[in-house]
Amino acid sequence: MNKLYLMLPAVMLLVLSCGGNQESVDNKLEDPIAVQVGQATRGNMTIYKKFTGTIEGIEQALLTAKIPGTVVEVRIHPGESVRADDVLLKLDESGSSSGIEQAEAYYSNAKKTLNRMKHLFDEGAISEQQYNNAETSFKVAEANFKTARNMVKITSPISGIVTELKVNVGDQTFPGQKLVTVSRVDSLRLKFGADSEDIENLNVGDTATVYPVGEKDNTIQGVVTRVARSADPMTRAFDVEVSISNKNDMLRPGDFAGCAIALKKLSDIVMVPDDAIVLSEGMRKIFVVRSDTATIVPIATGESSEGYTQILSGVNTGDTVVTVGQGFLEDKTYIKATGAEASTK
Repeated sequence: MNKLYLMLPAVMLLVLSCGGNQESVDNKLEDPIAVQVGQATRGNMTIYKKFTGTIEGIEQALLTAKIPGTVVEVRIHPGESVRADDVLLKLDESGSSSGIEQAEAYYSNAKKTLNRMKHLFDEGAISEQQYNNAETSFKVAEANFKTARNMVKITSPISGIVTELKVNVGDQTFPGQKLVTVSRVDSLRLKFGADSEDIENLNVGDTATVYPVGEKDNTIQGVVTRVARSADPMTRAFDVEVSISNKNDMLRPGDFAGCAIALKKLSDIVMVPDDAIVLSEGMRKIFVVRSDTATIVPIATGESSEGYTQILSGVNTGDTVVTVGQGFLEDKTYIKATGAEASTK
């Protein structure tokens, strides 16, 4: 009987010990869940911000109607190349508002008068003052005629591409109406709006990687050439322009394009792949691998960029974290790690 009493404490300790590790034992009895893992690393991170805006020509001419009239001829189509002084479209010259017939008549008479006065002046029949007056009248009539003609013959002031055509033959115009836009396309500019937080880190001369929307692998390098320091009162955004060389003709005025610009750099920080972070109960958490068990750990995060997120607390450099398969895990799940960084601590 005495021996039995002496053995009871040892047996009780053994039972208690087994009970305390029951969760671990049960874990090992289950089949491990296969997951992919990565590591928390320490290094530097460049914070990029992506913006989206509209492409415009580096030089752009917006041609508008000066008088009401009827469009009688359209000589161009969107996407067509034009040269400076080419006539793009014509309005009805006989319209009462054009005044071109009257201006042409004054111009023709002034030209005849000047020729006659020059002959008389060369013969000494009139004074120099009389000849100068005739010359001045001719120049005024010539300027008025050109102005009237330009009201009905819409010409391009620059060489470029027709990027927008707003009228067709037979349309009635009104003063100020947008008719045609011509843009240079050898060089372009991307215009977008930035918020007050981003504008503090945007500067003229910053490099921007520009790409057509939906084609991030097809990029052009650009340079920030304008950063507004006051917000647009309508949009509350700060206007930013990026100049782009368009030698490969990848972008066109009117296209939507995106760009990525480095706003700041962080040094000597702990970071993990974005895929490692899960949202659980309204908090950001990570499954950290310890031995062959995945333990869920709350974390505090900072900046994110290029597929990585800064870790402020909860994970240390070198920790192995689950990057794929978290949806099958609970806290302290028995796992089998796979991937390039499957070694566990």
